[in-house]
Formats: sequence, structure tokens, C-alpha cells
Amino acid sequence: MGLMAFFNRPLKTPTTILPSFLMAIGVGASVHVMTLFFKYLKKSDNRKEAIARTLEHSGLAITITGLTTAAGLLSFSMADVAPVVDLGLFAAIGALLSLVYTLVLLPALLAVTPLCNKTVENRYPSKFGLDKVLEQFAKFSVSRSIPIILGSGIILAIAFIGITMLELSHNPLHWMPKDTPVRQATEIIDKHLSGLINVEILIDTHRDGGFKSKEILQCLEKLRHNLDHLSTRKVTVGNTTSLADMIKHIHWSLNNNIEEFYQIPDDPKMLAQELLLLETGSPENLSTLVDTSYRVGRVTLHAPWVDAVSYGRFIEKIEKRCREIFDDRASVTITGNIPILSRTLHATMQSMINSYLLAGVAITLMMILLIGNLKIGCLCMLPNLLPILIVMGVIGWLKIPMDMYTMLVGSIALGLVVDDTVHFMYNFQRYYTRTHDVEQAVHMTLKTAGRAMLITSIVLATGAFVFMFSTLKSIQNFGFLTGITIILALLADFLLAPALMACIYSRK
Repeated sequence: MGLMAFFNRPLKTPTTILPSFLMAIGVGASVHVMTLFFKYLKKSDNRKEAIARTLEHSGLAITITGLTTAAGLLSFSMADVAPVVDLGLFAAIGALLSLVYTLVLLPALLAVTPLCNKTVENRYPSKFGLDKVLEQFAKFSVSRSIPIILGSGIILAIAFIGITMLELSHNPLHWMPKDTPVRQATEIIDKHLSGLINVEILIDTHRDGGFKSKEILQCLEKLRHNLDHLSTRKVTVGNTTSLADMIKHIHWSLNNNIEEFYQIPDDPKMLAQELLLLETGSPENLSTLVDTSYRVGRVTLHAPWVDAVSYGRFIEKIEKRCREIFDDRASVTITGNIPILSRTLHATMQSMINSYLLAGVAITLMMILLIGNLKIGCLCMLPNLLPILIVMGVIGWLKIPMDMYTMLVGSIALGLVVDDTVHFMYNFQRYYTRTHDVEQAVHMTLKTAGRAMLITSIVLATGAFVFMFSTLKSIQNFGFLTGITIILALLADFLLAPALMACIYSRK
């Protein structure tokens, strides 16, 4: 957070998750160190030896998880949207800082912090009920490996059906409760006052005095008639404002408010006189619609506040109508709140999808390097991908909007799921090399790394579910989906990962 302030990077919607995300990464690694430290300290009663054995046991796994998480997050820094770039860059830096502090600062604190014998005994009791639970997980996952893998496949197939029902969305108004005054006021304006949000059409005639010509003003009038009848499935045009409207109004006023004179005058001299009246009588209003040289002008149209995704087709239709009407007479640029919202959302979603793909490739390569086997390394990605795919399926089945906050769940999932899988695989290989027995290796893995994985998952899931008490619907969904992802990640590492190892190593 200090680095963000130093480089003048303000907090934005994606980067608001940085504190909780980095806390999750730090807690996970720290609990692994603490768990093993108290285990070895109880056996030897020598802090230096306990710290050395702890880092010998899990130091490499913690290093790999830190580097893997940082590499995955760094892929977000190649996005096209600044907030996503900030998320990837500073989250990666935070992950590396967390790694350094876990390997350097935490052991130093453990070396100097006073600990009584009672504290050590309570931190790692020999007959703790948790060991029995972990032992049952080890037996069940190994003995029922085929049903677990088949069951995971069925769940994945159901999740894929839900994924096909995903819908991109970004509507901050619907994040707020229906009785919120600002939401009620916005809906009243949309319903009765022609809409709240605007599209700006910038028209450049490429010549001074272009907007003084009758031809351009008639094009403006034709555009207004076209836009008044323009609508898509959810978006309709409320009203439009341009220089042509001001000229028609003054022409109508000069002719005793007779309705048939509410038009652009045919006489060029009359048109020039009315423009002069506008320049002298209401220069402020005129300056909002055309520049002083009458070369560049604007058309403003209002539309209701709807989901930003719905504006894409609406903008395409406006651009098409403008090209048809002005042709080569002028160049047209579409801007304003609606286009900016629509394009930002599209760019953000596309950037995050590309970043997730890059992160997946980077993490897969590092997993293969960790395992030392291409086939097994790729198979070990299943426990990483399964929780994310299931949560995406849940989003589709429950019709939860796929907005920016929902997309951020994946970044947290990548950090937590991969860390747990790396710890499991590293410790499993360590114990399997020693015992050559899959069930025993799984049991020893869950008894050491699994204890830390369980504790961190319970803590982090509880912290995530707290967000469900938020007033904003988007934060509620974020907390619910993040908590579910953490629980699914734990189950995948406690059930699917051992089942895969049982199928792979039982043939050797």
C-alpha cells in the first residue's frame, strides 16, 4: 500500500481487494511455518534446530508457491486497463514481499519471542482430534480414488453447463438496495425525465463555418429523427440536443410561435441572421454545441441507466446511422458516459480473461518444473482448475451477474488454490520417496501440510463470508463466491489430489 501511494496509484475497484488478498497469501504461508515449527520445537526443545528443520521441510514449497503466485498475478500487468495493470503489478510485488517476510522475518520473530513450555504443548498437542479427521480423509481419498475422480468429472460436467449460462454484467445501480434514495431517484429520472446517462456525438466538418451550412444542419435534423426512433432490447433514446434545435427554436420564436416555422430556414441570409442572434443573445448555450469557428459540433442524446453490457449494440447502431447520414461530409466520433462505460467494461473483461489464461499457462509450467514430470504436472493442475470451474458454474446456475467484483474472485482463487496444491504435492513426493506407500504418504502429508491448509482455509473462508453482511449486492456475491472457492479448493486438495496420486502411483 505504501508503494502505491509512493507511485501515485489511487485505489480503484479491482485494487480494493489487495489488502485482503495479500493477507490471505501471508496467512497461508505463515501458518505452514508456525505449524511445523511448534511440531519440531516440541520434539527437540531447540529453537534454532526447530526453525532449521521447518524451513528445510517447507521452505522450498513456500518459495515455489510465492513465485508461482507472483508469476500468475504478474500476467495481469499486461492488461489494457490501468486498474487491472495495478492489480497485477502491486499484487505480485506484495506476494514477493510476503514470501521474503515469511522466510526471513517470521523465523527471526520465532527465534526471539519468549515462549513458555505450556504454549509449545498447546500449539501442537499429540492427541488432537484434528489428526483423526485428516487420517480419515487420507484413507477415504486413497481407497475411493476412482469414485472420487468420476464424481469430480460429473460435477465438472454440470459446472460446464452452468458456465454456458454466464452473462457479463456491470450495473452499479443494482448493487444497492431498492429502497436506497439514490437508486430511487435515478429510476424516476429514467422513467419520467428522458434518462440520466448520455452519449456525445462529436462531428468535425474539417472546415471553418461548416455548421453554418444548411446541408450540415439538415443532416443534424435527419440524425435527430433517426435517433428518436432508435432502440435496442433494453436501451431507448430519451431526447437529443444539437445546434439544429436552437436554430429551429429561434426561427419559431421570430415567426410568432407558429408551429409550421419550427424548422431550419431555407434562406441562407435568414440562417446567418439567426446564428448572429444566438451569438449575441445566448453565447454560453451556443458554445456548448459548436466551437467558435463553427467547424466542430456536438449532438447530445440521453438514455436510461441500464446494464453497461447492453450499451454495446446501442452504440453500434448510433455509429452506423451517423456514417449513413454524414457520409463524407464530416467525420463522427462517439463518446460520452455510455461509450466509456461500455468500452471500459469490455476492455476490462477481455484483459482479465487473457490474464487468467496467461496465469494458467505460467502456473502449469511451474507445476511441471516442481513435479519434474510433464504428465503428472498437467494432471496436478486439475485440483487447481476444478474449484474455479465449479464456482463459474455456480455463478451461471444461480444467475449471478459476471461483473468486475465477480471476476476478481478468480485472482484470489489462483493465489490460494495453487498454494495449497503445491504444498500438498511437494510434501506428498517427499513422503512417498521415503515410504513408497501412497496412503501413508497422503496421511503424513495431511498431518503436516494438511493441518496448515485446513486452518488457513477455515480462517480465510470465515473472513470471506463476513462480506455477505455488506449492504452492496456485489460485495455480498464477492464474499459468498470467495468463501465457496476456498472451501472447494480445500476439498480438491484433500480428496481429488490424493485420488489422482493413488491412481498414478499405484501402478508403479
